[in-house]
Amino acid sequence: MKRKIICDILLSLALSLLFITIFSTSTSILANVPTFDSSIFQIIGKGWTEGILPYTGLWDQKGPLIFFINAVGFWLCHSNVGIFIIQVVCLTITTYFTLSFYRRYFSDKQSLTYTLASLAFLSICTEGGNSVEEYILPLLMPAFFYMYEWTQRWTNHQDISHNHRYAFLYGFVLAFSFLTRLTNAFGICLGALIIAIVLVQQRKYKKLLNNILFFFAGFVVLTLPFVGYFYSKGALFEMLYGTITYNIGYTAHSSAGFSSIIDFIYFLPAYSSCIFLIIVSMITILCCPQRKQSGYFWLIISGLNLIFFINSFKYNHYAIITLPYLCIGIVEMKYNLSKTKLISLKRIIRYGMVCFFIFISLGLFREIYQVIRVYNNRSLAIEACRTISERMLDQKKDSFIAYNINPSLYIHLGITPACRYFFSQDRLIRNNEDIKPRIIEAFDNANVKWILVDTKIWNRDVRRMLSTKYTIYDQYNYYTLLRLND
Repeated sequence: MKRKIICDILLSLALSLLFITIFSTSTSILANVPTFDSSIFQIIGKGWTEGILPYTGLWDQKGPLIFFINAVGFWLCHSNVGIFIIQVVCLTITTYFTLSFYRRYFSDKQSLTYTLASLAFLSICTEGGNSVEEYILPLLMPAFFYMYEWTQRWTNHQDISHNHRYAFLYGFVLAFSFLTRLTNAFGICLGALIIAIVLVQQRKYKKLLNNILFFFAGFVVLTLPFVGYFYSKGALFEMLYGTITYNIGYTAHSSAGFSSIIDFIYFLPAYSSCIFLIIVSMITILCCPQRKQSGYFWLIISGLNLIFFINSFKYNHYAIITLPYLCIGIVEMKYNLSKTKLISLKRIIRYGMVCFFIFISLGLFREIYQVIRVYNNRSLAIEACRTISERMLDQKKDSFIAYNINPSLYIHLGITPACRYFFSQDRLIRNNEDIKPRIIEAFDNANVKWILVDTKIWNRDVRRMLSTKYTIYDQYNYYTLLRLND
């Protein structure tokens, strides 16, 4: 048994190392082309190791834990190789839980096949890697898998007492989401709510109270150190603004539905796991009435999650957290096949499964094509940054900020931003007007010597303020370099 566990861990490690090397282009030792979000996390994480406090020194709309993870990476290796190592560890844990889950219901060969299919789905959502969602997966996988085991006991009218240790894990997941992106805990909290309702119906009040206490303990044990740290630095309000307050307006600004058929087609592969579990749950309810409790449980979670995704910004990496839905849907489909007596329905289910995995494979090939493009264009991106540096930024890096420019510029040029609002400033204002006075005040007080602008400053109030303090020093293609007046 121990030998099999060790073999599974080594296999998971090998698959994870290969996966991160190929698909995490923002940290891969082969590509190392930082994506938009990854650049922000790396800049703030590295800054934190150099004494620059998140939010007050360098700002982003995420919780502090993602910056801490990147800071640990830089602390380990003094480069983003440390982040690469953390990614491999996290994905190894995720892959091991996935493989172990499948082994409970399938043969060894089938389990490996479905694990590879799960990683193929994950590649569709990766978007360059080092995203918030991939670091929470090692927590989500065991949490959802235990929920699945609980639903089977509920369905089979067995003991539905819920293990309080997993309630602690649910609270820990909520804390992790609160300290990164709160909406990542949507599915877990919804499942925990349904479990609590069932415990109330069964009058297991003592068990429910015990679970609530452990849920709260799981939340506090991770949240309290970060709250205490930023409170001691006098930056708790700024942390809460970046983590919660700004994102309320940001979420309200997100677009509902799809603007075009192309938008829908782009959305479909990454969120196919949600759709898959919805369909499987409906089959369970209609064709296997003896298992309808499980069907309703997962239909509610996957359905409401899909509705939320449709009404959000619909970035592919948001769907990383739905990997457990794919695993659970595959196992549920096996049960449906075994319980269904209609041969014609079994054929439809099998053909549907084949079509779904073909669809996932097509998404994998599309992602491989995108990765190849990133590798081929890597030298072009670096050369463009060097051209800007040589023509406009030579000897101007001591007090510099980029306005409306991809933050990867700082990484390519080795520059530390001189103002805490250092990326896509107009977009930040557009997504939540509440931040505009903060950006204007920050630029007005910072007196940054050099500002590099992409195309133009679109916000009138910011443009008016900067026009009184800066003059055009140089122009190149779409870029304009502004110099602080003497």
